[in-house]
Amino acid sequence: MKKKKHHRAAKPAGRRASKKRHTDVHAIVEAVFSRRDPVKKIVALLDSDRPTVSARVMERMLDYAFGRPPQRVETSGPRGGPVKVVVVTQIPRPERGSGEAERTA
Repeated sequence: MKKKKHHRAAKPAGRRASKKRHTDVHAIVEAVFSRRDPVKKIVALLDSDRPTVSARVMERMLDYAFGRPPQRVETSGPRGGPVKVVVVTQIPRPERGSGEAERTA
C-alpha cells in the first residue's frame, strides 16, 4: 500500500517570496528580450491594423514616459448629496476612588 503524500500548506508570502517572484519575472523578461527586440515589437504593435491595439500600446508608452494621470473618484451620499462623515473616538475615563485627586480634595 502506497503512502499518501501530505501537501504542505502554502507559506505566507513575505519579502523572500516576493523578491524571488520579482527575480523570476526579471529572468523571464530577460530571456524573452534576448530572443526578440522589444523596440521592434513595440513599433510593430503601434503600426497594428487594429486601432485598439495601437492605442493601448501608445497609452502604456505615454504612462511610462510621463506617468499616469490622476484618477478621480467621486462619491456622493443619498440622492447625490454630501457624504456624512462621523468620527467616533473612545477615550478611557480616569478611575475614581483610588487616586491623588481624592487625597488633595
